[in-house]
Amino acid sequence: MPTKLLIPITILLIMCLFLLNGFAQDYTQWHLHDGAKARIGKGNINHISFSPDGARLAVATSIGVWIYDAQTGKEISLIKVNYQGPRLRDRVAFSPDGKIFATGNWLPARGIELWDVETGEKITTLKKHIGGVYDLEFSPDGKMLSCGSLYKGVEYHMWEVDSGREVAGFKGEQESYSYSAFVMSPGARLIASTDKGKIFLWDIATRSLRHVLDFPENYVRGLTFSPDNKTLVSGDRNVILWDTETGNQISKLDLDRGIYSVDALTYSPDGKILAGGDYGGKIILWDMEQLNQQPKDRKLTLPALLSKVVNKRPSNSKHTTLVEHTHSIETLAFTADSKTLASGSRDGTVIVWDVANRTPKLTIDGHTGLVTALRFLENDKTLFSVSSDGITRLWNTDTGAEKFIKTKWNAFTIAFPQDGKTVASMSSSNEIGIWDVDTDNLVHTFKTEHKESIYVLVFSPDGNTIASGGRDGTLEVWDVSARQRFATLDSHTDVVNVVLFSPDGKMFASASQDGKVQLWDILTGKKAVLLTEPNRGVNALAFSPDGKTLVSGRLGGSIQVWDTTTHQHLGDLIIAASSVGALTFSPNGKILASGSYDGSIRLWDVNSKTKIREIYSAHNDNVEKFAFTSDAKTLVSGSRDGTLLVWDLEKMGIGNR
Repeated sequence: MPTKLLIPITILLIMCLFLLNGFAQDYTQWHLHDGAKARIGKGNINHISFSPDGARLAVATSIGVWIYDAQTGKEISLIKVNYQGPRLRDRVAFSPDGKIFATGNWLPARGIELWDVETGEKITTLKKHIGGVYDLEFSPDGKMLSCGSLYKGVEYHMWEVDSGREVAGFKGEQESYSYSAFVMSPGARLIASTDKGKIFLWDIATRSLRHVLDFPENYVRGLTFSPDNKTLVSGDRNVILWDTETGNQISKLDLDRGIYSVDALTYSPDGKILAGGDYGGKIILWDMEQLNQQPKDRKLTLPALLSKVVNKRPSNSKHTTLVEHTHSIETLAFTADSKTLASGSRDGTVIVWDVANRTPKLTIDGHTGLVTALRFLENDKTLFSVSSDGITRLWNTDTGAEKFIKTKWNAFTIAFPQDGKTVASMSSSNEIGIWDVDTDNLVHTFKTEHKESIYVLVFSPDGNTIASGGRDGTLEVWDVSARQRFATLDSHTDVVNVVLFSPDGKMFASASQDGKVQLWDILTGKKAVLLTEPNRGVNALAFSPDGKTLVSGRLGGSIQVWDTTTHQHLGDLIIAASSVGALTFSPNGKILASGSYDGSIRLWDVNSKTKIREIYSAHNDNVEKFAFTSDAKTLVSGSRDGTLLVWDLEKMGIGNR
C-alpha cells in the first residue's frame, strides 16, 4: 500500500477510537440514555461470581452486571439491571452450563430475575416481594434455583427454572437483623443468619431452627459454610469455626495484627482453602487441610474446649495474607476448580489471584464509589472527581485518559477549593485536615468543637475560608491562611446537610434536616432564616452566578427560589414525589440542574421557572453532584451509584439558551 494512503487511514483509525471530546468508543457507551455521550466509572462492586468454566467473571454493581473475560479482564458486556435503590447486597449466580445467570436485589420489590448471558436480555422474573436477596444457587443440573432472603423473617424459596414454578419454600421468624450476615450452604441444606451477638442456624429440609449460636462479639459480618456442610465459619474481629451438627465452637483462627474485621468469607469448592476479606483491604487464606489434621473433638462443650486450648493451644497459623487492595473487601469468589480467587474491593478494583502461588494474575479497575466532589478544571480540559472509595480521578476531556490518585483522606466528608490544589477532609476525631493534592501530605489540622461528627465541609471561592457543619447542628467557620477559627454558630437543631458560599464569598447558606434554610453574612455573622418547615429536611442548595438568587431543595420533591437581598420567597419549582439531592446553576445562570433521589435529572429555565427537560432514572441511585463546562454546553452528573454521566446539552437543544 502506498505510504501516502497509510497516513489518512491511520488518522481515521485513531479518530474511530474516540468520541466527541475524546471519550473512547468502548464500554463507556453501553446502555446510555438519550443525550448522554459517555459514562465514566462502572459503579460500585457488590458481588462477584465466576462462570462454571472459569472463563468469565460477573461483577454485580450498582448499575448492572458487568461480564469480563476472566483471563484478560476485558469487558465483554454490561447487563443493565435497573435496580433504582440501594444495592448493598446484590447477588449474581451462573447456571451450570453458563448460559443463564440469576440476579437478586436487596430491595424487596425487585425479586429474582433470570438473564441470557449472551444476549443480555431478561428471560423472566421468578418472583417479587420476597425480601432482600442474600444468596442464590442453581442445582447441579441447572433445573432448580434456590434463594435465601430476609424480610420480616428468614425466607427460603426454590423454583423450577424452565417453568418459573415455586416448588419449595419456608419462612422462619427472626425479629431483627443488626448488621446482618446471611448465607445458604452448598446444596441449599442449611441457612445461617445473624442478629446482634447471635447466629441462627436453619435446617431447610425440616423448615426449623436447628441452633442458636452465641457469638462473642456484638455483630457478625461474615458467614460461609464448608462444602461438606459440616462447618460454619463466622467472621468479625474473630474468625470462628462452628460444628453445624452440634452447634459447638470448633476453633478460633489466628489473625495477624492489623486485621480489623473479616467481613467477607468463602471456602474453595474443594474445601482446602478458607478465604477471608478484611475491612482494611487484606485477604487471608487459611490452609484448611493442615487445620483439619489437628486433634479435635467435635463433641466438646465450649468451656471444655477453652480449657483444652489454654493447656495446649493448637497451631492454626497456617495462613497467608495478601496485601494489594487499599479498602475493604466486599466480596470473594473461587473458580470451580479452586485454582483461582477473585476479590472485589471498595477501592474500585477486582483482583484475580493465582491461589497456588498466592500472586495476582490481573486487576480490573474502573469501579467507583459514590461521588462526593465534582468540578471542571483547566478550561474544561480536566474533570476532577472524588468518590467514597478514597480515589481522586482526573479525567482528560480531550483524550479520555484518566489519572488515579489514591488518597489518605476521608472521602465521605471532603471539600476542594476552585484551584483543586488542596483538599479539606475530616478525621474520626472531628479534626479537619488540609492536604496537598500533589504530594498527598498533611499541611495543617484544625481541631473543631463539633460535639458530633462533621457532616459537611466547604471552601469559600477564594479558598481562604472553610465552613463545617456537624451532626449536632453547629457550624464552624475557619480562616485557612491564619489557621484559626473565625466563628462558631449554633444555628440548627438537627444534622447540617449542606453549607454553601455565595460566588463573591460574602455570604454562605446552611440547610438542615430540621427544615431550616439560613443565610449568613460572613463579616457580621448575622443570619436570615429563609425557610422553616419542621420534618421537611433540606438536602441541596445553589447560588446563582451573580449571587442574587438562592435555591433550596428538600424532601418531598420541591425547589424553593429565594432573593438573597430581600430574603423574599420568589416561588417554587415542583417535582413529583422524589426528594431533591443536588442543585447547580449553569455558569451563565440561565439553566438550573436538579438531581433527585430516584436518579432522575431535571433541567429548568431560570427566567421562566419552567422545566426544559426531564431525564427519568438517569442514574440508578441518588444524584449527588453536578458540574457544567464554562460554555454551559456540557453537564456532568455524579451519583451515589458510583458513576458520572456526561450530557451533551447542545445536542439536546439546551446548551445555547
